[in-house]
Amino acid sequence: MASIVKRLILLPKARFRPIGITLVMVFSLASPGCRSEAITNRANKNGLERESVPTFEYEIVHVYPHDPGAFTQGLIFHDGKLIESTGEVGRSSLRRVELETGKVLQQVEVPAPYFAEGITLLKGKIYQLTWQHQVGFIYDAWTFEKIGTFNYQGEGWGLTNDGQSLIFSDGTNRIRFLDPDNEVQDEEAVLNGIAYDETSGRLLVTGKLWPKLFEIRLIRK
Repeated sequence: MASIVKRLILLPKARFRPIGITLVMVFSLASPGCRSEAITNRANKNGLERESVPTFEYEIVHVYPHDPGAFTQGLIFHDGKLIESTGEVGRSSLRRVELETGKVLQQVEVPAPYFAEGITLLKGKIYQLTWQHQVGFIYDAWTFEKIGTFNYQGEGWGLTNDGQSLIFSDGTNRIRFLDPDNEVQDEEAVLNGIAYDETSGRLLVTGKLWPKLFEIRLIRK
């Protein structure tokens, strides 16, 4: 299922307000040897130099119109147009918007009681989180036809991807990587069938409502 967590990254404890686009910076820790060497190098400079942290300013290049009634929770740019997820119960939607005019070219409503949150586009599909219902929606990126759902634990906040996995934020100090290719969508579709072929030694597994049966090999850790 899409709710399977592939790997988990811990970030410094923090709490953010829910926004559709979540920018997460992940710092990898060097090995103890590397850290010791870095500390030694800095010490050799007698503390006269400090590692600088880059800072940035900005300037406004252009101003575009935007629907003031859109409670924006997610925003991506695709094929020359904006794809926007708007929130609030009873007002949530998925939209395709013309950047230059702010005109909504395409829109599907997200029905109550769902509060839509972050979105991402991966392999021709749009994935949209909801805030507190632990369910997300999958749409065809061009037609906006709803083609599936996926489940997760906790609140849904920000969503992005690395080209293979969905990278999911629930507003805590953790981000999770979800597998977008398990094809099972039903909550009752759990593992529920195991068969052993004594002749060949094959081990076969499937589950309730699963569209596939898998031959697996057990590997001792």
